[in-house]
Amino acid sequence: MSIDNRGDTWPGRPLVKEFALERKLGLAETVGLSLSVVGPTVAMAFNASLVARAAGRAAPLAFVIGTVALGVVALSFVSFSKRVAHAGSAYVYIGQTLVGDGDSPPAGRCR
Repeated sequence: MSIDNRGDTWPGRPLVKEFALERKLGLAETVGLSLSVVGPTVAMAFNASLVARAAGRAAPLAFVIGTVALGVVALSFVSFSKRVAHAGSAYVYIGQTLVGDGDSPPAGRCR
């Protein structure tokens, strides 16, 4: 398929008709898109206030403990990514750990 630059074209419109996107969003799609964009922000905004209410004066300590725990999880992902080169992320890492790749025994098992 070739693109023909001859003729009248409006700026911003594609030259090939097949690649044009239809601009149709109904009310349900607009509301869904808006909620999906705002949702993560609202979750983070309420997160701090709920932790502060539940933990009281120990809220900063709770966030520090959570950050350290998340750091340990991140380091395990870094370690797995050095050993297993695959786009499947956690799914593949768990599979390699529990089942193995056929060439070597899975972690915790002997041949």
